[in-house]
Amino acid sequence: MIVGRITKQLEPRTTPTGFIVLDFSVATNYRWKDKNGQKQEEVEFHNVVCFGKTAEIIAKYFNKGDEIYLEGRLKTNSWVGQDGIKRYKTQMIIEKFDFGQKVNPQRTAQPAQNYQPAQPARPAQSAPANANSDDEYFNAPIVQENYPQEGDDIRVESIPF
Repeated sequence: MIVGRITKQLEPRTTPTGFIVLDFSVATNYRWKDKNGQKQEEVEFHNVVCFGKTAEIIAKYFNKGDEIYLEGRLKTNSWVGQDGIKRYKTQMIIEKFDFGQKVNPQRTAQPAQNYQPAQPARPAQSAPANANSDDEYFNAPIVQENYPQEGDDIRVESIPF
């Protein structure tokens, strides 16, 4: 399970057989104070993939920067690159999701402004040299003020999902 912010605009794709796939990344923030009392922050990026109706709904209702709650399983794939070196990529395969806190609380669950239904797959094209990488840094902080603190009583009614 992770709760984080989507790092780039979502672009679903359709396989030649008509199956919808959505690959994206989610950033999670961890904040703490070091032994000197200085605030520290660590950001971790998670590769995420979902399929079918789940992919279609996420692409339709989420934008870059939106917070999302995800449940799923981890899968690691390996391949040998053109340079002969074995590479690995671990992805979270989404099984469940939910809406997180909105950047703009007045915004209700409406389709994303730029949502386009997925189109049939096209032949692969090389990305432009200046294309953004999947791990581009998105610096929108995750609001943690309502998280329980050490010693707080946690009640089932307080859990937001």
